[in-house]
Amino acid sequence: MAEMSVVFTLTTPGPDITFNAGSGDEYFLDPQMCSGLDGAPVRTTIDDAPQTPGGIVFPAVKGPRHVVLGGILLNRTGTAASRNTMEDNLVAALDAIAGADGTLAWTPSGGSARSLTVRLEIPVAFPAWSGFPFHKQFVFGLVAADPDW
Repeated sequence: MAEMSVVFTLTTPGPDITFNAGSGDEYFLDPQMCSGLDGAPVRTTIDDAPQTPGGIVFPAVKGPRHVVLGGILLNRTGTAASRNTMEDNLVAALDAIAGADGTLAWTPSGGSARSLTVRLEIPVAFPAWSGFPFHKQFVFGLVAADPDW
């Protein structure tokens, strides 16, 4: 689960992006718009039992981890040019991991450092925003082949 005060770093072959840095123009992760950090999906295979009631349940395995991150571009500079640069940098970072690995790293409050090797799964979108004119919402999806950090 994403936390408001935890710094997340997305390292890519393109620009690196730091979320929740806490000063200046900032990529702020909204915990209500984030999912997939707390666990990978479980794949369970089930077959009907032949010619008897019930079924056969095989051992479950973890699938790839799908992470959705969303938040707000907090443009404290208050200019369209600065906001556009933030958008461009986020798009470039995500485009860089469409065909190459990136790393999402963070340390939860009171926990140990965690990281996932990730690739782009869902391109960034900038939904309509009715807040301050130079802030903007964003949401994108990543996938980690390894379900564990």
